[in-house]
Amino acid sequence: MLGLGSNLTKGGAGAKTIVTDSLVLKHNYTGGAVQPLSDGAAYFVGQEIDLGSKSGLGSSTTITAWVWAKDVTSNGAIITFGDTMVRFNSSTSLKVFPDVGGGASTGTFNDIIGRWVHVGVTMTINGSNCDVLIYEDGALIRAETETSVPSTDSRVSSIGSYVGNSFWSGYICNVGLWNATLSQAQIKSIMNKNYAGLSDSEKTDLVSWWNLDEETATDGTAGTGGVKDYHSTNHGTLS
Repeated sequence: MLGLGSNLTKGGAGAKTIVTDSLVLKHNYTGGAVQPLSDGAAYFVGQEIDLGSKSGLGSSTTITAWVWAKDVTSNGAIITFGDTMVRFNSSTSLKVFPDVGGGASTGTFNDIIGRWVHVGVTMTINGSNCDVLIYEDGALIRAETETSVPSTDSRVSSIGSYVGNSFWSGYICNVGLWNATLSQAQIKSIMNKNYAGLSDSEKTDLVSWWNLDEETATDGTAGTGGVKDYHSTNHGTLS
């Protein structure tokens, strides 16, 4: 069974955003054990993590994240990076926009309210189209082709919103971003890990990884006001 730790606390200057206490995010159905994959998560209520202006990612993109929804009342965005966005527009409908100015692919999830769910999305440019695959807890639930493709324009990027709108309501952690199309087997493996658990091969083509389990300075060093990109320098600012 997936669920939160029993004694969630919000501490210090990070009280508005970072929540700690061994969140239980994964059930090992083969081994039978429940394992915590994170010591915390970012909690969003009308807030976001500002990642600055970013350009397109290239011909292939994979986005993964653990999310827990309190509600989905404002088209809750999980991540917007460059011109690509992943958001829920209801408690069962995930929309993937290869380009926020174009069309979206839609995957139908089980109701996500009040439970942890792992989201995996791949986008592969194929000429003037983009092939989109959507995964729920490692299971492929949607394959669709969009006529819009990611552009190279720099746009404001964030975790938990789309440019100050479409706010996520709930928790997000272990967000990964690759400039590659990961396989289903890779997504299943990554689903069971935080950054420290990733293999060298799983870090190939990795652009950024945000555990979102602690507050740091905005440059990723010890401090307050930001969150760390554990793989690169796309550190975020709490806002």
